[in-house]
Amino acid sequence: MVRYELSRVSAILFTAMGTGKLHCRSEVRSSLLQAWFGPMLLDFGWLQRCKKGLDMKALEEAMGQTFLTLPLKQQDLLFTEWFRYFSKHATESPNLCKAFQIWWRRSFLRGSETHAIESR
Repeated sequence: MVRYELSRVSAILFTAMGTGKLHCRSEVRSSLLQAWFGPMLLDFGWLQRCKKGLDMKALEEAMGQTFLTLPLKQQDLLFTEWFRYFSKHATESPNLCKAFQIWWRRSFLRGSETHAIESR
């Protein structure tokens, strides 16, 4: 029961960060996500079944938005972790596909720009 309540608190924090209601430095966002994203993945199925006032769609969008505010290397780590979990537990994990697509495009473009600069 305690873990469920902690997941609800982290869900509220993720939502507040992703919607701009909670402002904090990139290092703080990164630390919070590194500490709480893994447990959130594990507990997401619980939160879906027992929402207690949580808007799951808003949570998923806010998590994606929060990811996208981090430097690309940190985004890479988080999206890789999410993708591994999503590939095994699709319905029990947050739907971050939209944010994943944005991240992938940014990474691809950044890689193309780096390759073009190195080729000169």
